[in-house]
Amino acid sequence: MSNSEDEISICLIEPQYPINLGYVARIMKNFGFHNLLVVNSQVNIEEARPFASHAVDLLENIQNIEFDDLNNFDTLIATTAITSHRGLSPRQSIAVSDIRSSIKDFGKKVCIIFGRDTTGLTNEEMQSIDFIINIPTSSEYPTLNISHALSIVLYELTNYELIERDIANKHEVNRTVEAYSDIVRTLDLPSHKINLVEKSFFNILKRSKPSPRENSILLGLAQKIKLHLEKRF
Repeated sequence: MSNSEDEISICLIEPQYPINLGYVARIMKNFGFHNLLVVNSQVNIEEARPFASHAVDLLENIQNIEFDDLNNFDTLIATTAITSHRGLSPRQSIAVSDIRSSIKDFGKKVCIIFGRDTTGLTNEEMQSIDFIINIPTSSEYPTLNISHALSIVLYELTNYELIERDIANKHEVNRTVEAYSDIVRTLDLPSHKINLVEKSFFNILKRSKPSPRENSILLGLAQKIKLHLEKRF
């Protein structure tokens, strides 16, 4: 198991049931995870204590954050009962059985996110997610309780190892996306084409997790292409 400072974090979005929060803490401790984050928690910690058993210390050390704070992670992973998405999507689905072998590509700072107890994540929040974990379930009732889903994911992550890998941050990626969008604008393409290019480049870069150097090379190329086109036109 990794050292705690390199540990994968678990984040719950607006948890509202003490039993779920308590069981999440208990399951995390069962598998040796300790970094528990919550966004806009509606749970009284005292009410969750009985369900945490010997993991009360995780409840006492919960980090309360804003959703935007999740942008500080290299990779955001979410579980969802919905596995198909219309249109261009930045999200790539990973079988839960493959999560341990995939983790090496995600960088040092990884967070697994669980949506609201009843409604999950919003469409807007899903746009921030890099990868989706697919847990096979019956089509008759595909939605798992978050504590049950967490136990499956953490079991599959047993003996995971995070690899030291530099990944370009979202600000750097956005600069590159904007540079290629500028090229499209120089070509006088319709606005819907510009939007399509922006989304496509962002999705590709987000999935590929480029290093700062790789992202810098792509950015430099875009800037040179733009200068060349401006001279011609």
